[in-house]
Amino acid sequence: KPSQFDFAYLGAEEGSRRAALDDAREKGVAEEELAIGGRWAMYNKQDGGSAIYTIRHEPGSSTFEGEQEGFTAIKDGALDGKAISWKIGDFTCRGRVEDKGRTISDLKVTMTRSGVLFGIFDGLRLFDPSCWTRHPSYDLKGRADVEQMDARDLDAVKRRVEKMGYAGFSLWKGQAYIKGAGRKPFTPQDLDYGGDENPVVFYLFTPPDPYEEAMQWSRR
Repeated sequence: KPSQFDFAYLGAEEGSRRAALDDAREKGVAEEELAIGGRWAMYNKQDGGSAIYTIRHEPGSSTFEGEQEGFTAIKDGALDGKAISWKIGDFTCRGRVEDKGRTISDLKVTMTRSGVLFGIFDGLRLFDPSCWTRHPSYDLKGRADVEQMDARDLDAVKRRVEKMGYAGFSLWKGQAYIKGAGRKPFTPQDLDYGGDENPVVFYLFTPPDPYEEAMQWSRR
């Protein structure tokens, strides 16, 4: 069926493209464009030190901009397939985008003029806590568990879900039963109520829409 959402506010061309993408998502045949916009943490693989970035990127674009918090702006941000690169200050950064735009692996940071290696980093997309909602006595039935984890560290479970792009997890007797993503994002209306006495709790992960984020950044 045609998209139930009105994307006219995006303009004729972009609105039509978004409506077509929404239709394809509904049918489960969408080819999602790479989107890396958002906050990122880059972790030094040697000493564990980190740097926080904000990246602004229009999904599918080969360029991006942004800044490292407390430092300076990104220059020459570029994507070539999964290869990513940018310059910042006196440094050049080159790595590879993985996990459908949620991680950056083997990011080599070198001194631009000398080529001397400064460090190798791994990047992880950071999601706002508001992306998570807790639903007592609800579960996502009809979806097979893709992973199971000890739930004593819920933050670790959430990071796993965020990295892999999963839908969320059921918390039951100290274990987290992680559910895979569907053809389109799940909403609270997709969850099944198990009764007031049912001790299961479902944690639903709803990441921001990258197209809406890009529109918000363009208006600032």
